[in-house]
Amino acid sequence: VENVGFGNNTAAFCNGIPSCQGFNSDGNLKSNVSAPTSSIGKCLYTSINTICPPVPGFTAYPDADHPGDNTFPFNIKSGFNASSAATFCEAFPGCAGFSSLGTLKMAANPTTTLAGACLYQRNSP
Repeated sequence: VENVGFGNNTAAFCNGIPSCQGFNSDGNLKSNVSAPTSSIGKCLYTSINTICPPVPGFTAYPDADHPGDNTFPFNIKSGFNASSAATFCEAFPGCAGFSSLGTLKMAANPTTTLAGACLYQRNSP
């Protein structure tokens, strides 16, 4: 989003911007924190309120994932797009859902808590 500097007010500033999902220790606000990368000496602070964009035909679960049952990874290097992921899932028979971490799921239950992630379970027809 933008760099506001890192300090006592950075979290409050981020909370005031609907698209802000977090910020790093350099003061850079982030609009997507679903696939963080390692950076020595830096910290990523994620917003408590994970917002999962709605997708027709799927139920979104914020701060959740289903470990395992990954069938096919998809590219999220340029950011996660829930609509594209849903289209990708719908093209594969047996796809039960997908994760904002970049994987299709053959099963989407049970779920575990994973801050900042969104799990999308395919609705029954």
